[in-house]
Amino acid sequence: MTTNQMIVVFIVLVVAAAFLFLWRRRDTGHTSDDHS
Repeated sequence: MTTNQMIVVFIVLVVAAAFLFLWRRRDTGHTSDDHS
């Protein structure tokens, strides 16, 4: 695996993690009583 490929994979993982984190925060913020 080249350095460029490692950088791309790292960026994709960070973006995906940030997206899921923000999505779950927004979802739980709207429906805090449903998901316990």
